[in-house]
Amino acid sequence: MSKNLNIIIILIVGLFPSLFSQQFDKELFKSLPASVQESILARGDQTILNEEILDIAPPVPQREFPTPEIDNYGSIVPVVFGKELFQVQDNFPPQLKTAPSDYILGPGDILIFNFSGSLKLSKRVQIDREGKVFINEIGIINISGLSYASAQEEVNRIANASLIGTNIDITLAKLRPIQLYVVGNVKFPGSHILNPLSSINNVLFSAGGPTDAGSFRNISLKRNNKVIDTIDLYELFINGNSSLKQKIQSGDVLLINPVGAQVKIFGEVRRPAIFELKKDDGFKELLTFASGSTSIANKRRVTLTRTSLDQESFSEDLSFKELFKLKLKDGDQLFIHSESFGQVDPNKDNTPKVSLNGAFTNPGTYTFNKGETLVSLVERVGGYSENAYIDGGIFLRLEVKAREKRAFKRAAEKLEDSLIAALTSGQLSEISDPQLALTIMGQFLERLRSANPLGRIVTEFDINKMKKIPELDFVIQNGDRIIMPEQKTTVTVSGEILSPMTFTYIKSLDFKDYIDLAGGFTKNADHNETFLILPNGQSIKPKDGWLGSKNLIKPGTTIVVTRDTTKLSKITFWKSILPIFSNLVQTLAAIDALAD
Repeated sequence: MSKNLNIIIILIVGLFPSLFSQQFDKELFKSLPASVQESILARGDQTILNEEILDIAPPVPQREFPTPEIDNYGSIVPVVFGKELFQVQDNFPPQLKTAPSDYILGPGDILIFNFSGSLKLSKRVQIDREGKVFINEIGIINISGLSYASAQEEVNRIANASLIGTNIDITLAKLRPIQLYVVGNVKFPGSHILNPLSSINNVLFSAGGPTDAGSFRNISLKRNNKVIDTIDLYELFINGNSSLKQKIQSGDVLLINPVGAQVKIFGEVRRPAIFELKKDDGFKELLTFASGSTSIANKRRVTLTRTSLDQESFSEDLSFKELFKLKLKDGDQLFIHSESFGQVDPNKDNTPKVSLNGAFTNPGTYTFNKGETLVSLVERVGGYSENAYIDGGIFLRLEVKAREKRAFKRAAEKLEDSLIAALTSGQLSEISDPQLALTIMGQFLERLRSANPLGRIVTEFDINKMKKIPELDFVIQNGDRIIMPEQKTTVTVSGEILSPMTFTYIKSLDFKDYIDLAGGFTKNADHNETFLILPNGQSIKPKDGWLGSKNLIKPGTTIVVTRDTTKLSKITFWKSILPIFSNLVQTLAAIDALAD
């Protein structure tokens, strides 16, 4: 797969730019997917990206979330919960031009008074320091402290009393800025100027969020030197509720108090992290914060690691029932084991491990000896279960996944460079359907960037066959993951067909029969470029002949019908590139098949 990606990089760089030579076409650029447009604009290569492109749309700020740290076994290293939300490259302040009816007006707000009826005019007025506005036709109005809706009622009352046959509608032309102070354990303490409709979240994003010593659950909102409200960000981050009862005002102070007790929970939980606990919080609340345990969690075995007063660590295994009664302490670490025997010690992080998931007699995470092979490991842990589907075994390796991800990234970057060159100096007039060409390339680039490589290696899983042919056996490595599915009974049909769906496997049917069951080909389908993803992950084209194609269909097979690109077949570029695209389409389809 990586070899194919390297080939496509060479072909795209060498062929795509030379295909075009005409002036930049804004409309064709707009036909690219939005994410591709944003990515191209954000690159800002001024030697290629001229002002014509920048005139179409301003570069969109990119949210660059930090890449999670992965340990030697492919697991995410738990970090302080909520911290990653404040590590984006921008805080996206609200760009609000209107205000809700309960917005409180104050000095600095700019209003537009629209007169209609017998008197027609419009006046733009700023509320002065005393909270008043002056309009020649109706005089002085004390408007500060009124809500937007109440101010409209007051203006209507005055207009009815002093003007005959005239209505006055007010609109907010500009909102006054407000100044807040963020102090305590915060990354960027000090004064922050914000939109008056900003939330506490906007204030905290502007200030960079709490430091390592700052609390996410005890943030004080102070006004006139008094605490008027307390913010618990877990209410927002976990429950989606805003715990703030007061609206922020200019001059308010946000105090980030010191962090409370922190407890790490990892292993078989859905959201491993370090969580901050309040005084009365225990294991029940901690488990809720972690989104609960997984389906294979061993509720009878949780390893609690605790540091004593003399700084020595000790561990003990407890059950969920015991933990519900235990008072957790700052610095505690809880590792929830999976339902398996021979589970490795979570505290021995330097121990090589391999994961066996699915239809094994004893699935779980195991240590292994240097040079140990798959056959040895599987037999040592009890073998496969009775309903294991040997033909559908999945072998994932971390180093292969990393290599595939790098190849995907390089291919996407080179393709983006080619698209920029094509749009600024291409011979689009020589292509019969440039819109189709850019659409296909844009959609492919979008898919390539979002793809999550598996690191899958197609191999044999039949123990008896590997014993007879030792060359088929392989040495396992640290971080390997082996997934053995249960017996498959379905066949999936996807791509350019009328009704993509999954069917019950019927031995007498070939791939054409399954396509007919799915409603047949769409008008954009390429009838000659159908391929099969077999249960072991291998991608192949069906053999010619009725018997040949039928024999290839096994339970768990995915049938993929590709798009017809014959409209572009006369273009030299597409003649060269389409075979490479076909290989990558198969790769991406295989990723989707495993994800399903």
